[in-house]
Amino acid sequence: MKPKEKAFTILEVVIAMAILMLLLIGVLPVLMMGSKYEKINAAREMAVYRAENLLNYLSSFSFSNACLTSGTHPCKSDPGTCCQDFAGSDNLTYIVTDIDADTKQIEVISKFTVGDYEGNVTVRRLKGNW
Repeated sequence: MKPKEKAFTILEVVIAMAILMLLLIGVLPVLMMGSKYEKINAAREMAVYRAENLLNYLSSFSFSNACLTSGTHPCKSDPGTCCQDFAGSDNLTYIVTDIDADTKQIEVISKFTVGDYEGNVTVRRLKGNW
């Protein structure tokens, strides 16, 4: 007489697969959201990089340079003198504000879009005529 072999019945296998499918259905949206936020963060990092590069470039000008006149300056309309490599970009704008006779604030706004998500990054620096 042979000893009785233990094995899974088809019903046990089907139930185990159903439980596994329910777990996967619950985890899948979390994984999808993680992927979306990863793309948003990558786009935000690029926006910060562009904004900081432009801010550094603008900060290198003398205090009285025409690029640092008070007002809002979209890079889209810049011929390349003030926005350097970012001239013509719809995503970059800089704002110069006169704080007092010897101090200006330079603010760079960099926009980014990922799918239906739109965001922006702002960096600021004071420029003195010391």
